[in-house]
Amino acid sequence: YFVFRSRQLWWALVPNGAALLINLSYSLVNLNGYIILFMFSALLLMIRFNLLMQEERWQREKVNYSPALAWGFLWAGSAVSVLLALAMWFVPTTAVNGTLNSMWEKVNQPWVDFQSSMGRLWSQVHGGNQAIGGYASFNKSFTMGGSLNLSDSVALIVKSKERHYWRAITFDQYTGTGWRDTSAETFHVSRLSPLLALDAHQKLDSQDEARKEVTYTVQVVSPKADILWASSRPVSMTTPSRLEVSWRTLNEVYNLDNVYSGTAGTSRNPVPLELRGLFGSVREAQRELRELGNVNPLDETAIQLYSTSKGDEIKQKIDELGKRGISVSFGTSGPNYDINIAAYGEVPVYDDISALRALGSLSRNDQYTVVSMVTQATDTELRKISPGDYDEQWVRARYLPLPATVRQPVRDLARRIVTEAGATNPYDMAKAIETYLRTNYKYSTIIPQPPPGVDSVEWFLFQQKEGYCEYYASSMIVMLRSLGIPARMATGYAPGSYDAASQSFIVKESAAHAWPEVYFPSYGWIEFEPTPSQAVVTHQPGPVVNGTDPVESGTPSAVPTAPQKDPDKGTAGSTDTQGNGAGGPLGRWPWTSVVAVALLAAMLLAALALWLPITPWGRKRQRGANAGFYYSRMLFWSRLLRLGPAVHQTPYEFSEALAREVPGTSFFTRSIARAYVRERYSRAGLNPTERASLLRAWNALRSRLWRTMPARGLRRARVVPRRRR
Repeated sequence: YFVFRSRQLWWALVPNGAALLINLSYSLVNLNGYIILFMFSALLLMIRFNLLMQEERWQREKVNYSPALAWGFLWAGSAVSVLLALAMWFVPTTAVNGTLNSMWEKVNQPWVDFQSSMGRLWSQVHGGNQAIGGYASFNKSFTMGGSLNLSDSVALIVKSKERHYWRAITFDQYTGTGWRDTSAETFHVSRLSPLLALDAHQKLDSQDEARKEVTYTVQVVSPKADILWASSRPVSMTTPSRLEVSWRTLNEVYNLDNVYSGTAGTSRNPVPLELRGLFGSVREAQRELRELGNVNPLDETAIQLYSTSKGDEIKQKIDELGKRGISVSFGTSGPNYDINIAAYGEVPVYDDISALRALGSLSRNDQYTVVSMVTQATDTELRKISPGDYDEQWVRARYLPLPATVRQPVRDLARRIVTEAGATNPYDMAKAIETYLRTNYKYSTIIPQPPPGVDSVEWFLFQQKEGYCEYYASSMIVMLRSLGIPARMATGYAPGSYDAASQSFIVKESAAHAWPEVYFPSYGWIEFEPTPSQAVVTHQPGPVVNGTDPVESGTPSAVPTAPQKDPDKGTAGSTDTQGNGAGGPLGRWPWTSVVAVALLAAMLLAALALWLPITPWGRKRQRGANAGFYYSRMLFWSRLLRLGPAVHQTPYEFSEALAREVPGTSFFTRSIARAYVRERYSRAGLNPTERASLLRAWNALRSRLWRTMPARGLRRARVVPRRRR
């Protein structure tokens, strides 16, 4: 239609090309052949269209040419088109990509940021057969969706010697249709944020046994707001960060002598990291009091402690704990300064880090280095854990509950799997379920959306029986929880492909992955892999680093951050912790981008103000213009309407031809052409009266040219065939 009726080639190619690219991006089948066919056809159309335009011009100008010329050009163009299509199909793309990749990524980044923000903003909304966002949006929650289609663009470049999962966020609450992270809901101190501030190079304590330190550098090619990727259990980073952790209520009385003798007797929970500095100072004060003897048995314990050389230090630490929502009191038992320390408040669970976040949104190609404690626990060590070892309250409260949508058939299947496998400990139960899922279900990214009102895991296990990682991981977690084994959902990226030249793992968006993690007391969270498209996670023996002393460790604790004005929106400097996407790339542009956009807009407005006659500056410029200015404007609009001029036409001939095409303009075109010729080729210039009449002539001509534009395409389509006959 556009080629025949309006002779607009690009209006014919661009919309069709855009439609093809959209289908190529979201199609569930391979459409690469259509791209080659489209490019070949587009090249032929461009050749034939431009030749047709030349033929029409030659006919108007009475130029003789051979009719065989069209076929000659068409055959030559066909040969060139075939060669280009073969080159695009067969020529290796590495060299070309290496040259143009950075430029394309800069052009494409706003679209990638927009997709990322929309994924976080609408992660709960279903679009046809697919949930928008899903587990790959790395939001605070996601709904399990239908068919999966992830891009092939690079997300991360990780310089590491070992393959690991690059985790973004973990989830504790299964809803029947998806997952939520409720770590912020476990915090109840109104004047503080649930996020913990971790300084650069500050090292967290790790009590997990059988782990080793692994150091790697992450280059974020495609940022996802403030998400920081890390492997296993991160303990140190080169960039300041915020930790999303769960919190537990502390209401304990510690006998200082029992704590240091290792027989505290309170629970399996060790002395909280926040109290260890205070315990150390009180221990020194206790030793000092014991050396001096009983000075005044009527004095309170706190008064006696404050009278020692550690008194000011103890007061300062108690004040700091008070600011963190932890109250501390002292008491004595026995004649030998047996000190009891009562602590009440909320403390973070460092075994339960759900996400790492930067202080603000990350920029493209930002880098940071992470030290993680990676498990080296063997199968034999993990088999020593029994179901009765799960007595930590925070583990049972967060990682065992299941919604009412999980019906008895799912629980019966889990029991049947472990019974048939002869599994009696949590590790063997997890391996049995992992093997069952990998063996009996088909991996596919082309699946329908789960029906409304049906539990997604039950639908996958008993009806669909095929799906991708989020279904495999969810099924394993739900079945393990039904057996009393704590498990959680983790999302992030699979290891990616190793590039030997850079000694780095190239992680693409298509490597977005979800996997289950099972908790083992003393060993922490252990990864499993039920998805058959990924390799099984093995647990081989190796060098280990055991946990440190629960009290004498000098490791500092992370500090709670101050809340924003709206405590539901996380901490200052961080993005929206509730997952509504407001803090994404669209919600907070870098100031340099804002300045650049403002300068560009100012330049465009200034140019329009000078060029358009509707502004005072434009009118002033036109009043002082010469005849050449108005003649050039007439040429510009004539070329835009494809009304000439021809290369052989004089200004007078052009003005007459234009007047024939646009009725009612002969007086104005002749006036402008006559003034231009006179100004250009005679000594006498234009007086003010003639310039004023020239301005009126151009304003009248311009308005008629503008009114001609909407109907010009149809009129030209009727005129051209008549001329050819």
